Amino acid sequence: MEASERNSWADDGSSGQVVLLRTFVALATLALLALGCGGRTADSLADEHRPVPARVVREADRGATVQLRAGEIFEVRLIESPTTGFRWSVEGDNEGIVGLVSSVYSPGAPSTPGAGGERVFTFEGKRAGVSRLRLRLWRPWEGESKVAEVFELTVEVKG
Repeated sequence: MEASERNSWADDGSSGQVVLLRTFVALATLALLALGCGGRTADSLADEHRPVPARVVREADRGATVQLRAGEIFEVRLIESPTTGFRWSVEGDNEGIVGLVSSVYSPGAPSTPGAGGERVFTFEGKRAGVSRLRLRLWRPWEGESKVAEVFELTVEVKG
């Protein structure tokens, strides 16, 4: 096969049209995918499947009592600045009355470098009883004696 025969398909000017058509199809596919997601992120899509908490607890609720039924969830939202090394963590196992479902850090305003955000703990009432929920803000590598702050709640779970 001669060189002129091998490239004869490109001589009619259709190769540019093929490339243009492929580009158009690829862009149209991307646009449809973006529309199908509604411009939402993976986190916002996951939020749709998260159960609505029975109660949201914040720092102002320190020392409060949370009442819920077994199977219900509640959130604890505390200010955190992980760039300083300080992080909130759950202390103890809460006698199996309350279970930790998730612990997620939600950053603050993106326009402020190094700014803190919020640690969101999601807990579920597991079985009937009363438990003391204790969270601590600390740098784990510095040890127990260097806990900067403690946040406590009483949790009453009804059967």
